[in-house]
Amino acid sequence: MMRRLNFLGFAFSFSLLAAQPAYAGSPIGNAGTAVVNDGEFSLEQRSGFQFDELDPGEDNRLRLRQHVDYGFTDWYAVRIVTEQDRRGDGEFDFTGVTFENRFQLFERRKHGWDGSLRLIYIFGTSPGEPDEVDVRLIANAPVGENWSFRHNTILEHEIGDNAADGVLMELRTQMMRTLPVEFDGLRRMSFGVEMFSDLGELNNVGSFDEQNHQIGPVMKASFKNRAYLQFGYRAGISDDAPDHILKLFVGKRF
Repeated sequence: MMRRLNFLGFAFSFSLLAAQPAYAGSPIGNAGTAVVNDGEFSLEQRSGFQFDELDPGEDNRLRLRQHVDYGFTDWYAVRIVTEQDRRGDGEFDFTGVTFENRFQLFERRKHGWDGSLRLIYIFGTSPGEPDEVDVRLIANAPVGENWSFRHNTILEHEIGDNAADGVLMELRTQMMRTLPVEFDGLRRMSFGVEMFSDLGELNNVGSFDEQNHQIGPVMKASFKNRAYLQFGYRAGISDDAPDHILKLFVGKRF
């Protein structure tokens, strides 16, 4: 019972500040894991495409992201992220460099669930563009024999020249079921559903339709050679959200 209470407190402590979340549930965003592995190095390529007939600036938008991640200990890892963006038929723009510190605070083998804190700094790439600081509380937990649950609470604040006031908040939740493995070379496959909710600025939260809410199915597969992939679709269920989002992540652990 105490383990469950600790997990629920960690996962939802910031959620109770307002039943509302941060920045535009990105097609290349993920309900991140809390797990950190000592000595594990990984490379990942993410691609996301979105359609929005009512917002030409968000319609036919392609976003790319590259990750380089390394676990220095069994509780601390660093990730460097680069990102590109193409709107409509335009050219690709380099849109950001991100430095992430990942700290695992709770381990499943000791506490029954995994919990972590991420401290993220996003560097502005254009003159006059502010930097961003991002804080994430992340929790993973098994649910029964074949199910797993993830929850991310994200707080974001701009700093520097032309920075906006206030703190943004986003919630990401994912529920996955492990499926039987029947293919050579495949280590694990799971299928489930995820929901992203971008609530906007906490001191000026609008109505449901003024927020960005998305939901849809997601599939994950990992292979015996330590490669992995994730594919998903989310539909916007509020007026402010894009109509449709597709994502494909591929990576390799070493």
